[in-house]
Amino acid sequence: MSRNRWLASVALLALLVLSCSLFTAAAPSVGQKPTTTAPEVGGLASSQSTTAVQVRPVPTLLPAAPGAISPILQGGLSDEQRLIELYKKVSPSVVFISVQMRGGVASGSGFIIDQAGHIVTNNHVVEGARQVTVDFYDNSRAEATVVGTDPDSDLAVIRAKALPPGAAPVTLGDSNAVQVGQMAIAIGNPFGREFALTMTTGIISAKARNLPTGDITGLGMSFQNPEILQTDAAINPGNSGGPLFNSRGEVIGVNAAIQSRSGTNSGVGFAIPVNTVKRVAPELMRNGRYAHPYLGIVAQPAVMTPARDNPNLLVESGAQISQITPGGPAAQSGLREGDIIKAINGTPIRDFNEVVIYLEANTRPGDVVELSVSRSNRDQTVRVRLGERPSNR
Repeated sequence: MSRNRWLASVALLALLVLSCSLFTAAAPSVGQKPTTTAPEVGGLASSQSTTAVQVRPVPTLLPAAPGAISPILQGGLSDEQRLIELYKKVSPSVVFISVQMRGGVASGSGFIIDQAGHIVTNNHVVEGARQVTVDFYDNSRAEATVVGTDPDSDLAVIRAKALPPGAAPVTLGDSNAVQVGQMAIAIGNPFGREFALTMTTGIISAKARNLPTGDITGLGMSFQNPEILQTDAAINPGNSGGPLFNSRGEVIGVNAAIQSRSGTNSGVGFAIPVNTVKRVAPELMRNGRYAHPYLGIVAQPAVMTPARDNPNLLVESGAQISQITPGGPAAQSGLREGDIIKAINGTPIRDFNEVVIYLEANTRPGDVVELSVSRSNRDQTVRVRLGERPSNR
């Protein structure tokens, strides 16, 4: 197939959430919602601040739990034996999740993060759950409760009432260190319990993809889940919420979606980066929810301007504001439509996606950020106190 025909085929594919499998009652298919506006940075308006700029560092790893799995040693083993040893080490940490909800029964995957029985999965696996049960590697079963959910990151934490012997927590890796081309290993339950603890392998195909998280009814907004990992490791419905490992046996992502015409694996899968799990999961365990930072703007794709060293080339030069939410943080700070955001707290911004990434990774609602903006070809600095992103439910 020619490159042009391949690209055309990819363009026609619909983005499918890896929704829970095994429905026993009719339910509409889960797919990408159409969006009519550019994505907005993910809350509530807050007063303009005159205080010093606050920068919140990325939270540290979840506390190491006794018995946590250590990285797989690589020396002295063949590639095949490494995978065999990795599977033996990490598969007891992967679970099958069965959910009873109004209108049917569904299933998905998840992985244990501490000895208290907390398990990470996708929000769309447990959304609307009335009863949740967890099956472990040794075929034992336990009831579970939903501890917290975050639709915008599509993450959730549930807690099993008991763990069987040997069901140790996973080791969380660093998704910022992930490189395109490195090995990616998925373990989960494609198509349900019949194929429990299936292992598939591939590579990281791309980084920094975006997945839509849905529209906010009545507000005319939509948000994006940034920094998504793309992999060609085979994942299918039922893999939702399961871990994506690196070759050391560390979790680097949470399998969440595929792009496919048929609804089954086409070699284009998406995983939520584990560093997002590190930020969101502790808050879900403490508060049952996660508050995302919010500017209250809609931005167009990056403005293209002539490069300084070659006027014949156009380069990205920032994120141009096309819409400001009335009463939101940006409106109260004095930002205007047409302003081009060029940096946040001194960090250069090439496009709007980088605005989302910076705010999600480094800030929380209530923080004050310093924006370097270009207005009518004049540079100036605007301070904004971030609000909390409105709920999309």
